[in-house]
Amino acid sequence: MKHTMTALTIAASMLATSASAFDPDDLQKLRDKRDCAECDLGRANLSGADLTSANLSGANISGSNLLNAELNAANLASADLAATVLSGANLNDANLNNADLSASNLAGANLRNADLSGATINAANLSGANLRETTLANASISVANLRDADLTGANLQNADLSAANLNGANLSGADLTGADFGAANLSNANLSGADLSDADLTGANLDATNLSGATRCNTVMPDKSVIDTGC
Repeated sequence: MKHTMTALTIAASMLATSASAFDPDDLQKLRDKRDCAECDLGRANLSGADLTSANLSGANISGSNLLNAELNAANLASADLAATVLSGANLNDANLNNADLSASNLAGANLRNADLSGATINAANLSGANLRETTLANASISVANLRDADLTGANLQNADLSAANLNGANLSGADLTGADFGAANLSNANLSGADLSDADLTGANLDATNLSGATRCNTVMPDKSVIDTGC
């Protein structure tokens, strides 16, 4: 708790330097109760804060610094996290359903078992992030950097991954049913055992991609040919 108090105190000291910063009353509410649904915490410095199981659903956290923050099992459903620094943060089991993570920095973050269904993650940096068994169904992740990300067993049904950089990413055993990989970079990626049924890989880079055991049923390949051998 001392760590949390320190981070939140630092954040409070920033108020005078930013006319469009967070609401100090909301910051106090978060510190006292860890329950700050619909709060305004935009541009707050919460680096290293312990926000385990905190309720931040619908909150404005855009532009904030959550570097290495502890957000295990936190509720961030429908929260605005655009342009937020979350690199190295622990979001294990967090609820990010329908959250906006556009242009956010999630490099090296732990998102294992997190729920990002319906989330907007466009132009975000997820390089080296742990997304094992993460739910990303119906998420928009276009033009995002997922280089070397671990997406083992992730649920990416109907996700928009167009033009995303997945170079060296591990998607083994992932559910990629109906996912859009148009013009995505999947070079050196591991898609072994993944389900690519109804997925669209038009224009995707599959150089040295591991597709062993992958299910391809009505799958559109980079050259627009359709493979249905796995149906």
